[in-house]
Amino acid sequence: MLYDPTEALARIDDDLELLKMLIGVYLNERDTYTHRLTKAYSAADWVELGNAAHNVKGASAAIGLEMVREIAETLEKTCRSAPNVPSDKDIQSFQFLFEKLMDRLKQCESVMNDWLNSH
Repeated sequence: MLYDPTEALARIDDDLELLKMLIGVYLNERDTYTHRLTKAYSAADWVELGNAAHNVKGASAAIGLEMVREIAETLEKTCRSAPNVPSDKDIQSFQFLFEKLMDRLKQCESVMNDWLNSH
């Protein structure tokens, strides 16, 4: 997993300390994100899963964590476009994207900490 905060820094006038603070908040909230995603997925609450993915998308975008943002956005759109009674194919899509997002969220801690330690 690669992290390039160039765009995030540009949006905050290259304020490195602010980005470090935002990354710290993100890492502190990561367990909340994963808990909310897991709870919604386990309950087959696709509306809540889409809402939780939306939160992860916004937080990831704020710090320039594009690989996570993209997956969260795809999961959000998939949940929001599914019918009230999703098909087996829809549910397989939810599962694939959920697992991929959870994997990336687990990986991001070491990636973010490595970046913080080098800056």
